[in-house]
Amino acid sequence: MVALWSVLGALLCSVHFGAALSSLEDDDPVVKKINEVITNANNYLTDHLLTSLSLPNIGVLPLDPVKLTEGKVSQFDTIQLTGTPLVNQKKNQDGSTTYTFDLNLSLDVLLVQYQFRASFLGLYSQEGQLTISPQDNALALQGIVVVGPGSECDAVISSAEVVHLDKFQIDIQPTDIPFISKISETILNVISPKLQWILDVVVKAAIFSPSCQRNFSDLVCSAIKSK
Repeated sequence: MVALWSVLGALLCSVHFGAALSSLEDDDPVVKKINEVITNANNYLTDHLLTSLSLPNIGVLPLDPVKLTEGKVSQFDTIQLTGTPLVNQKKNQDGSTTYTFDLNLSLDVLLVQYQFRASFLGLYSQEGQLTISPQDNALALQGIVVVGPGSECDAVISSAEVVHLDKFQIDIQPTDIPFISKISETILNVISPKLQWILDVVVKAAIFSPSCQRNFSDLVCSAIKSK
């Protein structure tokens, strides 16, 4: 899990460190470089089986009509850059240089999966597996890198937030269970208002762990020194 978010953070180090930049165009060489690193990151996540994170249960009270368990969010190997990256450089009085980055990322495929049990008015109960895919999703990721005059280096992910989820598609298995349309509607009503907040909490817990931040700094600084 730590490696997953360290690779996400490492996307920040793909920018050319010799120039002060602000808003970059799609055909800018820096943007092309970022996309190259994203491709490499996706391959790394696939190869190391780091494509999913566990999710908390939903509907834990006895009277909750829908109970969702064994949740996970997956397909983190489909990262893509969206919008325009922002990069800024500042020279400090001590001779060091501070770089700040602002990236908007999304997943080409984002899958949220749960085992469900749905009960309605005590008249019937059904169990199965659901998959929800938000077709629109966005993660805002910011980072800071400080490079000293003697090539000393430190990097942190300063902010991360799931900023948008929309256009939910839902799949229920098995497909022949009774009242499947009602079950789908009820599940979406339960989970859609909570899902962005849940994913945001899970993402931040992974990113801001001390081990992830150390791993991120090592990855970024290694990339800078190798240029």
